[in-house]
Amino acid sequence: MFARLPLLAALLVFAASASAQSPEATPDVQTVVDLSATPASGVAERAVGRPVGDGFDGGAVVVTAGEMEEALGELVREYQRTGRAGVLRQSAVWVFPFGHTQPVLACAPLRASVVELEEGETVLGVVAGDTERFAIDLTTTGPGGRTPLVVVKPLAYDVTTNVVVSTDRRVYHVTLDSAPRPSRGGDLNPQSRYARHVRFYYPDDALAALAAAESGAPVRAAPPVSGDGVSLDDLSFGYEWSGSPELRERLERVFDDGVHTYLQLSADPSGEAPVLYAIGPDGSREIVNYAYRPGRAGAGTYVADRVLDRADLVVGATVKKGPFGLFGRRQVERFVRIARVPR
Repeated sequence: MFARLPLLAALLVFAASASAQSPEATPDVQTVVDLSATPASGVAERAVGRPVGDGFDGGAVVVTAGEMEEALGELVREYQRTGRAGVLRQSAVWVFPFGHTQPVLACAPLRASVVELEEGETVLGVVAGDTERFAIDLTTTGPGGRTPLVVVKPLAYDVTTNVVVSTDRRVYHVTLDSAPRPSRGGDLNPQSRYARHVRFYYPDDALAALAAAESGAPVRAAPPVSGDGVSLDDLSFGYEWSGSPELRERLERVFDDGVHTYLQLSADPSGEAPVLYAIGPDGSREIVNYAYRPGRAGAGTYVADRVLDRADLVVGATVKKGPFGLFGRRQVERFVRIARVPR
């Protein structure tokens, strides 16, 4: 099987040179290897380059699901040899080398696209350039919900913006490109092309691990990891809290890993989402950066960007004044005060 891998790298190099030499080619026209067109046992002998010039899948190497991991390994070796990190495509899944190319998510109204991050990463924040014409949500997948997903849904045609996703490992910059409206007047279900799924591979991390293995450096066993991707060796559960009974019962666990504070809440039938505040030295509430990681059955985890000594988890509600609300309504606040117990 591995005998055909050098051919894959050679065709990548050939693709770049062929595009550069063709005077009629647009910048998006590349020669790609369609490994899905031939049986896995005969790819090396029968794979043929084919031109793709619609600007959608130019420049990628097309593989089947069974070829994906093998092809990624070859791209890492190609990067080690040449310093060039390629892009892969398997069906509707695009795989970009993190830090070596600007990923572009081709999306379309009425369609949801997914940006998959690395398993075990914790999303700390998501900032989009255009929040009026792009809806962006967070969810998770995989065992224990440890793989974050950023779901992108454009609300308008022919708009381009970007999204920045910060995690506990790295910062992702992704261009969001909503397609122009198709020239099919009156069509209520336009069939715009779009990328359903984007993920990443990490060639620099792979080479660093390879170098460590080849140098014979001792490899430390990974410490136990909780369902939130946090090392259990670093956790501190020294927190206490009091306040509104409803919120107090929902707050199941509070802990930190020396860098972030985690608040695990059970599901709320009303769908209310509490807001997290830090408590300053003078006792006033301060805005704190945090991410919300949805879990199973409506539960979820708040991840603050620092260790919180004191914090409030707050829910606001409108209640009626007097019988049947005859005297109007008023805003009430329910909250839980959380305090870190000194060790």
